[in-house]
Amino acid sequence: MSNVLSANSVVYSLPGSDVFHKAVAKSVDPSPSAGTKSFVLRPFAQNASPFFFSMDADEPVDVGNLEVMLPDYTAKLTAVDRKAYIQKVEKAIEQCQAMNGKIVLSRSIEVPMRTLNIGNSLISLRARYPQAFVYLLNSHSHGIWMGASPEVLLEKEEGMYATMALAGTKWGDALFEQKEFDEQLTVARYILAQLEDAVVEVSDMYEHPFGALRHLRTDFRWEDEREALEFAERLHPTPAVCGFPLERAMNFIQEVEGYNRSLYAGYLGIVDSNENAHLFVNLRCMQLFRDRVLVYVGGGINALSDPEVEWEETEKKKESVLSALHYE
Repeated sequence: MSNVLSANSVVYSLPGSDVFHKAVAKSVDPSPSAGTKSFVLRPFAQNASPFFFSMDADEPVDVGNLEVMLPDYTAKLTAVDRKAYIQKVEKAIEQCQAMNGKIVLSRSIEVPMRTLNIGNSLISLRARYPQAFVYLLNSHSHGIWMGASPEVLLEKEEGMYATMALAGTKWGDALFEQKEFDEQLTVARYILAQLEDAVVEVSDMYEHPFGALRHLRTDFRWEDEREALEFAERLHPTPAVCGFPLERAMNFIQEVEGYNRSLYAGYLGIVDSNENAHLFVNLRCMQLFRDRVLVYVGGGINALSDPEVEWEETEKKKESVLSALHYE
């Protein structure tokens, strides 16, 4: 028997779990409904607002026979090849030098694709990235998305909050260098500034693996009675997905990237009736169509960036999700 994911529904699996849950929205609201669990979607754009799928059901599901009706691809995407991306990176480096900061530059890549086996692709993402938030979303307003995010924006359990600074990327045997440490410290300092009215416990910096990639990570914990979404909106977008200073980095992104990030680098996840929350930055993600996918990838740029290495980083991130896909 087939299991079709209808519009405004989501299948998801939390980090550290091998169980998928299916949630069907009974309504789409601008704020969470009291006493119910909601799935939160927040686009990247500064002028966007979170919206909520008030869940009619949230139950374990076998995704092996999951199906979704994929739409035709009608976008007119201007491809950003290696030369064009490197030119954008060079502009970003100049801007970072001028403002003594960081810019996260991204691109959307159109990839022709055979017919996907949705269920096996989700199972593969879950197996490859056990500490990621894995999901398949069918949104009436934003389309069909799949991803495996390594980055927590905000978690809340019984009044205890947690977030992370995750930045800097290496692969193979390459050692982290000053460029990556500077990236990560920019994110960590920004998070602490946004939490200046809380008493925050900060971990040491350490490596966080994501398949063949490695990142630098610092953890933050604090206790607070305020609502999770207040802190989520304080933190979004961190310099891990936008840059710093925030306004100048955002202006550069809008002027230079040349496309709408939509849900990429926004956040998504669960807020339940007890105000516990599991919210994740929407990274390592793609938008699905009948005969292709759009993969969204990016990287942090600062004054020490090497344009060729930045291009290679986006290629590695693209393959991290494409290599997990299965086909009919």
